[in-house]
Amino acid sequence: GVAVAIESGLAVWIVIAAYRLMPGLRVERGLVDSKILPGLLAYSTSSLMFGSGQLILSQAGKILVGLLYTPAEVTDFSIPFVLLTMVGGFVLAMTRAIKPMATLLEARDESDKVRTLYLLSTKYSMMIAIPGSLVFVLFGGDMLRAWMGQSYGGPGGMLLAVMAVPQMLRVSQLAGYYVITGLGKHRYFGLSILIQAVSGIALAFVLAHVMGLGLLGVAIGVSIPEVVGCGFFIPRYCCRTLGLRVRDQLKDAARPAVLSSVPVLLYLVAAHQVVTMSSRLVFFGVFLVAGMIWVAGMWFLGLNGDERRRFLALVRPPRGAGAGL
Repeated sequence: GVAVAIESGLAVWIVIAAYRLMPGLRVERGLVDSKILPGLLAYSTSSLMFGSGQLILSQAGKILVGLLYTPAEVTDFSIPFVLLTMVGGFVLAMTRAIKPMATLLEARDESDKVRTLYLLSTKYSMMIAIPGSLVFVLFGGDMLRAWMGQSYGGPGGMLLAVMAVPQMLRVSQLAGYYVITGLGKHRYFGLSILIQAVSGIALAFVLAHVMGLGLLGVAIGVSIPEVVGCGFFIPRYCCRTLGLRVRDQLKDAARPAVLSSVPVLLYLVAAHQVVTMSSRLVFFGVFLVAGMIWVAGMWFLGLNGDERRRFLALVRPPRGAGAGL
């Protein structure tokens, strides 16, 4: 009931805001243009397929585990998703504004800026996804023990390590999805995600139930289609749609993202070998240092001069802003 009330209130607020922002807005039957309805239907269907595929990818593994195993194992399988979802949610919030920007640039016939938007947003997403995946691979068990207590001994750390790379690959392609959606050419995304979801569940069933790999089989099964789809097919589709070559994306997005991640990756590998995560204080200390190294690597190795000036302009007050004080 609370959720329905919140959603209804939000819908009313959006309508009120629309009329305030556009005083001349009118909603009348005579203004409906039947010629654009097929395009709207195709757009909505593609978005529905993508959303359904995302829902299946995130939830069907848990449902499969529930059908095959006990409630306790459903909990063990669900725990890693909480951490992965947090990182994905952060990138999702960061990239959501890309879609209207892509639509605006396309309407202005500024295709070069659309390509630049895609390359930059993909690069920034990868700068988060690459270190994030290594953190989960190396320190998944330590993160869960710091969160749930040192007595935690479930398989969550192993499952987190298996699912980290495919999940972060998917996160790194969110920017591409929003750019392509802004252009109204995201039908392939919907089909791809649905195929990944259905094939992942089928493969997970075979590995877990038929071959007897248990929860590890479910994790591997749902991960393999994501690696193939988000690591190969979706980036190629984005590049082809935007008139880019794959090597352009590798040079302008992937290479600086990987280069900026090298210092923090080396630190994390060294910390994993040397530091014993004996307490939460040690754990948070290690990752505080990692965060500072990540910011420094991103700033000096991942961003060019123009990008650094843009970021500084966001945090520096305009000249003369305090002159009247």
